Amino acid sequence: MAFNPAPSAWLSSWAEDGTTVSFDLADLSDELTAAEADASTGDWRDCIKSLIEHTYSYFNGLATADKPAKLTLSKVVEAESASQLKVTYTVVTYVDLGTVDVSAEL
Repeated sequence: MAFNPAPSAWLSSWAEDGTTVSFDLADLSDELTAAEADASTGDWRDCIKSLIEHTYSYFNGLATADKPAKLTLSKVVEAESASQLKVTYTVVTYVDLGTVDVSAEL
């Protein structure tokens, strides 16, 4: 197999209409609830955490040959206290000068 850049490979229900993108909350591996994602009463921190965790899990579930060379993700989990963990995600991308788009895979 080879690297698949299609957004639907990452989130199977991914849809776009030229101005809006959408996907099912259930597609996230760290499922985001409707209450957490509610536009008025939810918490954007839950949203971004779910997206990052899903992306990390998806990336690390890929076979080595299927991983992009121009994007890497890592995660470190540390105990902050008896009741709290510190989770640090690192995302590295290579971008083309001028466009700042993720560089094409070779």
